[in-house]
Amino acid sequence: DTQGYVPPSTPTEATLCRLWASLLDVERVGLNDNFFHLGGHSLLATQLVSRIRSELGAEVALRVLFSGPTVADLARHLGTLNQDDGPRAMPPVVRVPRDRALPLSYAQERLYRFFLRAPTSSAYNIPYGHRLRGPLDVEALRGALQSLLERHESMRVRFSEEDGQLVQRVVPAGDFPWRFEDLREQPDAEEAAWRYVHADAATPFDLKKAPLVRASLLRVKSDEHLFLICVHHIAADGWSLGVIARELGALYTALAHGRAAGLAPLAVQYPDYAAWQRTWLTGPELERRLAYWKQSLAGAPTELRLPTDRPRPPERTFNGIRRPVQLGRVRSDALHALCRRENVTPFMALLAAFGVVLARRSGQEEVVIGSPIANRLLPELEPLIGMFVNGLCLRVNLRGAPGFRALLQRVREETLGAYAHQEVPLDQVVASLGVELPTNRSPLFQAMFVLQNTPEVPFELPGLDVTRVMVSRGNATYELALSLTEMAEGFTGALEFNTDLFDASTAEGIHTDLLGILDTVLADPDGPLRGRTGTP
Repeated sequence: DTQGYVPPSTPTEATLCRLWASLLDVERVGLNDNFFHLGGHSLLATQLVSRIRSELGAEVALRVLFSGPTVADLARHLGTLNQDDGPRAMPPVVRVPRDRALPLSYAQERLYRFFLRAPTSSAYNIPYGHRLRGPLDVEALRGALQSLLERHESMRVRFSEEDGQLVQRVVPAGDFPWRFEDLREQPDAEEAAWRYVHADAATPFDLKKAPLVRASLLRVKSDEHLFLICVHHIAADGWSLGVIARELGALYTALAHGRAAGLAPLAVQYPDYAAWQRTWLTGPELERRLAYWKQSLAGAPTELRLPTDRPRPPERTFNGIRRPVQLGRVRSDALHALCRRENVTPFMALLAAFGVVLARRSGQEEVVIGSPIANRLLPELEPLIGMFVNGLCLRVNLRGAPGFRALLQRVREETLGAYAHQEVPLDQVVASLGVELPTNRSPLFQAMFVLQNTPEVPFELPGLDVTRVMVSRGNATYELALSLTEMAEGFTGALEFNTDLFDASTAEGIHTDLLGILDTVLADPDGPLRGRTGTP
């Protein structure tokens, strides 16, 4: 950073510098470099903790990195650790036999029980679409999909109930579910292709049958195709899309050129993780970790009382659409500057701002917002396709009329505590609080905030121009979900909203409020929020 490059002088410092450089994708790291100023964020911090555990055999809390964000700080902390200090170690994930029924992970069980209640819902479909321009080797693409299915067991498990227990069994890959259509004879090939894409994205999966993935290749011109992979969330998450992109590209390239892909063997598979999670997070271990959430969420509001544009249906619905959100480069740069001054991440600042908007509109002094976290706490889980992501319940507390700077510190503490206990499944948190499960809204939180920071892996095929296309499945999992990614033009994304509750004009108003709040607090972070939010 500003103090100039200072090289490592001990083996521990050298290891930390190497780990930072690898994760942050920089050429070299010195003792005084600040993890967050080099581009670090909460997900990379979690990965760093995982690598320190793996290489140095030490358990480090995320809070330590936020408190002392340089290599020198972290090396000093590691030098003072006793064996019993810090978080309790996690046992390693080991392979389990496949000749028997295996347990579901907590996340799989949640999604499978949702399927049993709503078997025709496509709310948990993940459509992943691209436009391919150039000379495509169709058989190589189909073969790459087949190899991907054979490599990752998560997409070829069959769920059932045996002796009163939900179980999964890994089944042979079989033929990858694939559809190839040449639409060039259609009056409007592009429109026909998009009709099919949207229909496929909205077609539910039967979780009692494998596989839980399918693909469509739609030829619209002699050298142009729309390519859609649709996978159920029970078999994949946002991080998994990066794994799919990287491995599908490598497999296609290998098949097209008649050589081996050279993908490293997977040490473990998702069913191993599910068995590990059920063995580890149970009994006293689970209760000890749940204690944090019981204390953290004691007295928290479980309903977001936003005025709706029409009466709330008696049952929870998932009809929804997205509208674009753009913060712009100037506003995004100002946000980064504020974050550096206050030692918070952009996620924390944007969560706080979104919380202010929701508090103002609901008339509540405190709101609870959900946020997904990657939850891949061990390095051997990073190359897997599977449903690892967990939901965190984050309180944004405006009691006492804090200014935004003070609110940031509240949100920072709340977020760091949640990160340190991210492994506790959301369903277990809900159950431990004894919250009555409503029929027409999600428990604990109804609004979600996502800052996409999973590894961005471009899908690349040799000799082709490949462009990501966004595919709507016509669903909204939560009543409101703000999802942002940092692009060259600044923080950009979408506000997804339930159309059975809200009009497009309401979503536009929330977007306008968010930009207004950001402009106000970036200009004067110490000004009172009471007048701005309308809270009592």
